[in-house]
Amino acid sequence: MTKGIKQSNKKSKLKFNIYTAFIIILFTALILAELFAGRSFLDEIIGILSAFYLIVFRSKMERRDVITIILLAVVCLYGLVSNFISGLISNYLSVFIDILAECKIILSFFAVKYFLNDKEKQSIIELLTGFSIIFTTISFICGIISLFKDIGMSGIERYGVRSFHFIFDMEHQYIAVYMLVFAILVCNTRMKHGTKTLFYLMAMISMILTTKAPPILFSIIFVGLSFYFKKHKKLSTWIIIIGIIMVIIVGQYQIHEYLLNEDSPRHLFIKYAIKTANNYFPFGSGFATYGSD
Repeated sequence: MTKGIKQSNKKSKLKFNIYTAFIIILFTALILAELFAGRSFLDEIIGILSAFYLIVFRSKMERRDVITIILLAVVCLYGLVSNFISGLISNYLSVFIDILAECKIILSFFAVKYFLNDKEKQSIIELLTGFSIIFTTISFICGIISLFKDIGMSGIERYGVRSFHFIFDMEHQYIAVYMLVFAILVCNTRMKHGTKTLFYLMAMISMILTTKAPPILFSIIFVGLSFYFKKHKKLSTWIIIIGIIMVIIVGQYQIHEYLLNEDSPRHLFIKYAIKTANNYFPFGSGFATYGSD
């Protein structure tokens, strides 16, 4: 019996080591893709792998998650019917890529949910915490320096401040990586509250220095909800209304430059999206007919 327990422990340890190596490689690849690849299909590959994993291990899934996947499949089927009826596109590789773009986030979410148990998740998070702390500290220091001196990490000026993008080419790449780093800090349950709060503050200041509306809103909402959920369990209607008002106020630059400016690509996309929706009502135009794959 003791021998059997030892073998079982060895198998569990081997499984955990394999899972850990896979997650760390994936984590590193996501960062390198933003840093060097420019445009890559890594996230699409992750989406495909997630889909296969969920198919093979579908018996693990909770009923509500299975229903979500089924509803997602129904939406995709409806989109394919729309493609067939509209006849706007014959390149079905583009259609497949667009379907994957719509599904990859939720598929990846469910795959991670069932790929690791809670103990394995926490152990891997603790392994990655050191990197998150280093990334947060160095980027914060560089962000503060960039306010007073150009050290090659600044972009265009918004709100009277030159945007900060750290070692990345674009602000959105820096933000994308920071979401990974911030998630590790949030999910670490063993870090002291004071220490975690300090790194939260450094991270949010660093993201706000990008001068992009999403990280600014994220930081404000994160702080607000942190205090709110200490006393309440559910969101009230008033909090949601206040949140919408804040989005409008903080997003004034983006609303004006991207939506109201008639020459901006986003304005044109919205304008012709409405025309396309009207022209192909009620089935729609299908996948890969809005923007590009």
